[in-house]
Amino acid sequence: EPGILNVLAEIVRDYDLNKTKGNIFTDMQFLSNELGTIDYKNIQNGFYILKYKLLSEIIGNLSTEQLTMNFEMEKSKTIYVPYKEQNKIIGKVILNRDPLSNQGIFDLANIRITAEDTKGNFYSALTDKSGNFTLYTPQADHYIVRINNIFHESFDLQQSEFIVKFNGFKQFEVTFIFNEKKVKINFDTEITKDDVKYDLKVIRKTILAGKIDDGLTQQPINATIQIVDNSSNKVITEANSNELNGNYSISYAANVNYRIVVKANGYNDYEENLYYEQIISIQNFTLDIHMTKLSDSPRNQTFIMFNDKQDENFTQNFKSGQKIPMNNLNFAEKETRLSPEAYPELDRLIDLLNKNKSVRIEVAGHSDDTGTDRIDNLLALRRAAAIQKYLISHGLTEDRIIVKSYSNSRPLVPGTSEKAKQKNRRVEITVL
Repeated sequence: EPGILNVLAEIVRDYDLNKTKGNIFTDMQFLSNELGTIDYKNIQNGFYILKYKLLSEIIGNLSTEQLTMNFEMEKSKTIYVPYKEQNKIIGKVILNRDPLSNQGIFDLANIRITAEDTKGNFYSALTDKSGNFTLYTPQADHYIVRINNIFHESFDLQQSEFIVKFNGFKQFEVTFIFNEKKVKINFDTEITKDDVKYDLKVIRKTILAGKIDDGLTQQPINATIQIVDNSSNKVITEANSNELNGNYSISYAANVNYRIVVKANGYNDYEENLYYEQIISIQNFTLDIHMTKLSDSPRNQTFIMFNDKQDENFTQNFKSGQKIPMNNLNFAEKETRLSPEAYPELDRLIDLLNKNKSVRIEVAGHSDDTGTDRIDNLLALRRAAAIQKYLISHGLTEDRIIVKSYSNSRPLVPGTSEKAKQKNRRVEITVL
């Protein structure tokens, strides 16, 4: 084996083993040459302790700690000193990121890795910028290698410590893996104690985007887009589509009780409720809207016109058998009371009928198929009657309103699911 340069060696007399003190011995220090040798001439017989320590940088796995060796001198001789080789623990810190994470870059440098032997001695090393580390340890039965979870707010540590047994090998490899915590999203507007307990992030904003065009020609339309609160009928926010390509984008605070209203000159108004379950992730919500044009022929013209600035009669825009679309005339199971969302929509209907004095309507009640035929028929009739009562109390005459029950004979949505039943518990308005 090649010798080791720059090993500081000190020879001291072991007085515990020497029976006689003999001549006075002066402790001496030597520095090994490029061949790794030191020379001591005229040394007395007896027992000695050799202390040695590497002064230069680490060579391979050699230890830089001070080591000792006992020897006895009886005659001139050469002593070979086996330099103690360290074990090497190498490894890496890995961050598994969430694809939807927006937390930026985490620095992997200067994370401390520690190794503890069976005697309670600690050895440590720091990671580099790539998360790699090399830790040198003296020979021992085994080590416990640990890392602290310094990223505990954003990451879960898969395994915080390893038991390392070299078993004759000089090198051992460990990997510490951090998994980024999944973001939990709650779109409710109220934060509860449970939300705080589970550290939910409440998302209050969403972006609705898409394209508005002519339903027949697919030509882009310059339209006004409004987000309206069904409870108060107030416009929450408003935007316009691009007249060149029909694209639009509108940002608003997500709420279960909003609807979108789209208006464009020469086209029927478009309305649709924005249901809570439609907004379930942090991805943008897309809604393309195809508008229907107002026909030049009075016989085919649309029946729905909400325009407060026009006072003339719009009777020619209605035809018998056409339904006036109503989005919020639905009822809870076995209920006949109007929901708060129904009143703004009924107010718009009243305004429309006041501008069209000769138009008569049928108010038709419907039910799901949960109860008996008699109960379902009675529920549907009372729901329609509740609508009639509200319309009459706000100025419409009774002779313009016909009340009818269709019970469960005309389901809007087939099926027995709760969502289907909810849509079927409704009242429809039809022009007579």
